[in-house]
Amino acid sequence: MDVYGVWQNRPAGSYRVTFKNHYEAGSAISTTYTGEEDDYKVSALPGDEYVKRDHYIRKGADWYYTPEKEGNAGSETKFDTGTVVEQDIIVYAKWTGETYTVTFKSRTGQAQPQTTTYNYPDNDPAKLLASQIPPAPSDKSPHYIYDTGWYIQGGEEFTENTVITGNITVTPKWAGNTYTVTFEGGGGTPSKTSAQVTYSNNDTREETTMSLVDDIAAASRAGCTFDGWRTTDDKTFDKDTTVTTDITITAQWTFTGYKLTFDGDDATTEAEPAEIVVGAGGDPAGAKAQLPTPNRKRTTVCLPGVTPNRVEPAGSRLPQLPP
Repeated sequence: MDVYGVWQNRPAGSYRVTFKNHYEAGSAISTTYTGEEDDYKVSALPGDEYVKRDHYIRKGADWYYTPEKEGNAGSETKFDTGTVVEQDIIVYAKWTGETYTVTFKSRTGQAQPQTTTYNYPDNDPAKLLASQIPPAPSDKSPHYIYDTGWYIQGGEEFTENTVITGNITVTPKWAGNTYTVTFEGGGGTPSKTSAQVTYSNNDTREETTMSLVDDIAAASRAGCTFDGWRTTDDKTFDKDTTVTTDITITAQWTFTGYKLTFDGDDATTEAEPAEIVVGAGGDPAGAKAQLPTPNRKRTTVCLPGVTPNRVEPAGSRLPQLPP
């Protein structure tokens, strides 16, 4: 006879065979009846596509039954198409609960992973005992401030009441410390006065160092080339330097000299060239230059009505002559 997934009218003198995923839980996969004309046997069993149970693994392909009048899942008997049915029975698959691992992970180390199993046949959801949950880290990790407890990704707190439906990793809740880097110009002008560095708050908390990366300042100073930054203990500081506390860094310079250009305003100079660089390679505060002496030609004009010996610069406009 065929196995059906719907209820049928019960033929006289027959027995009901109900197939279920599990004896204690779930609705029927199918129900059929068998009687004398079938030799009180079933001709087929439900296909594997109908036998499913979340968080459990089926123990083989066999089916089992327990007479309803006993009401005791402990007296299991194997059932197949050759089994003679003598009363109404429930036929069910056997299962073992999935085993899931909960990993407690902190930035400074990893606690011993705990495992839990769905209980068969009680169908209890998997949970850890309170004694299986290790204490969360206290505020002892450098550069991070910890909260109490463990948390699932997304922010939900993990406790002994959390139902576990797969392998998961839980972490403490924390916030990365923020440090300030202050830029001193050292006689020049930095492009910014300070920048802040906040330690990473990613879910794995693997980050152990933080740097300014692209947020480091530049600096400028007349007559100088910028040579980077140094710390108060005379160490080089750049975008890859680890920042572990508030820190002040100072710009470093190489003095390249001031360029002076001389304009005699129609005069000539007694020194060549007309441009010089002052103090190259030295201290900008003490830069001095030997200035050229300008020499400008003058013209004496004696005209009627004009005071003699008046000196007019070359190229000056002459006065209007009298008629």
